[in-house]
Parts: sequence; C-alpha cells; structure tokens
Amino acid sequence: MSRDYARGLVLSGGGARGVAHFGVLEVLENEGLLPDLIVGTSIGALVAALYGLTGSASRALDEMRDTLDHPSYIALQRKGERLASRAPKHNGPAIFAPLESARKMLMVVPHFARESLMELSLMDDLISTMIGNATFDDLVIPIGIVSLDVRSGKSIVFTRGSLRTAVLSSVALPGIFPLISVRNWLLTDGGPTAKVPVRIARMMGARTILAVDVSYESPPKDAYDTAFSALARVSDVISHRIRYEDLEQADVVIRPDLGEIAWFEFDAWEFLLREGQEAAQQQLEEIRQLYRPSLLERLRRKFRPRRVCPAVHTEFAEAPPL
Repeated sequence: MSRDYARGLVLSGGGARGVAHFGVLEVLENEGLLPDLIVGTSIGALVAALYGLTGSASRALDEMRDTLDHPSYIALQRKGERLASRAPKHNGPAIFAPLESARKMLMVVPHFARESLMELSLMDDLISTMIGNATFDDLVIPIGIVSLDVRSGKSIVFTRGSLRTAVLSSVALPGIFPLISVRNWLLTDGGPTAKVPVRIARMMGARTILAVDVSYESPPKDAYDTAFSALARVSDVISHRIRYEDLEQADVVIRPDLGEIAWFEFDAWEFLLREGQEAAQQQLEEIRQLYRPSLLERLRRKFRPRRVCPAVHTEFAEAPPL
C-alpha cells in the first residue's frame, strides 16, 4: 500500500507519556503545519485516532482526559501502581540485593502464570468510551495503526475498518493485556518491532517525516545480578536498537524531556502536555522547513528519488469489528 503524502507524522508508543503527542499536535495546529498522514503505535495509535476523529488536539485530549474518572481507568492505574511497586528494584547495601530481588520475584512470578496481568475488558471499556463504533471512514485525516502479530512476527498496519479493533490491538501491552485474536492473527502492542513506526510511514508513502518519540529508555546499570534484570535489559537493548533504526529514517525527531513518568501515570497529563508543547516549540524552525518548504525545495522533493526504506515485515489490513 503506497500513496503520496507530502507530510508524515509518526507517533511513538510510551503509555501515559504519549499525552505529550497532544502538545506537539497543538503547536503544529497553531502554526498551520498539519500532516497529511499520521502513523502511530500503542498510545500513538490512540492519539492518532482521536485526532483523526476530532481534527483538534485540544478536543482529542479532552476525550482522553474525560476517561480519567472512568472506573476502568482507576482500576488500571491501581493495578499498574501495585505491579510497579513489586518490580525488582534495590538501592540499599549490595549484600541485601539478592534477597530483596528474590522476595519481589516471588510476588511477581504468580502473575505471569496467568494469561495476562490485567483484564482486556478494562482497556476495551476505555477505548469504546473514547471512539465508540467509529471506522477509518470517519477520519478527517488518513492514519495507520500498528500492531504486532505474534504468530508471523509481522507488523499489522490497519488503515481501514473498525477503529476500536485497530486501537485496542495496538495498545494491548504484551503480558499486561491478553493477546487479541483477529482473523488468523494473535495481536499485541506494535512497539516491540515498531515503537516509532517511521519505516512503515515511508512504506505508506510519506515523503517527509516528523517523528515524535516519547518512549522511555532505562539507563544502563553497572551490574545485572538477577535473572529478571538480565532478561529485561536484553529485551530493552533489542527494542532500542530497532527503534534507532526507525528514527534514522525520520527527517526531524522530537523527543520531549519526560523524565521517568511511568506508562500508567496519566494523572501527570498537564506536565506531559507542556513538555510536548515546549519540545515542539524548540524545534519549530526545523518543522517549518520540513512541512512548509520553499518553492525550490518543493521542486527538489518532487523530482528526487523517493527515499529507500529498509525492508519491514509488514501487512496492511482492514480491522474487522470485534
């Protein structure tokens, strides 16, 4: 699937940190620098869907913010906080680190014997509240929503059909929520292979790409003295490497400074929104040159070869109703 979109916008995953995407979108709106295509993963997919339905960053944010009092959101947040408090983490004397890690592992491991740590119905309730039964035909701007099929390893990119199905499959964090069965796929969050889906946006026909990366990158430690920490670090390294390969294909990258905000901390939305706005303002001149090029630059772009994108194991599809 490929069309010609002059201005592509890519929104990364990152849980609650994705509220910063709304801040970037507000700045683009105020400057008249609107994209022709938005491609998103996880929270980036939800932001793309809300923006595509409303055509307004502030209205889209209102739709999300209104769910913060929803019983399903409150349940998700409480569970997220409990799980975070049980993750192996130790800052005391080194002699006690193995005991502390073992104790917390005993608290965490039973959760992994279940299908998932949280019920999918909680997230489904929130998605349904925000976007209802809307379809891609209801959007005012084309979008692509990225999920991962764990059977084939393909990135499944939804561009038609049910928005609810597409968004739900893209925000279903692996292990946190159960896999979603759609057609012959078993779908989960698209982040493991396309956290910042720049190459997919290229495949969809975006000539220039502004990428917004709100993902969290845990700093390396001097030692990884538990099985949990070693496995987590290896997973992080692989994910970061794939992410960097995507970011290298973007024309401009915005990375708001969001500190260590966790994926479930949506109550920090004012800070996240402000940081997104400030990050976009700081790079506004770059964005202007990218999205509003001079006549000479437009002619150059028209006749220069389209940038070759490294191969991505991807399938474009229609999202059926769940």
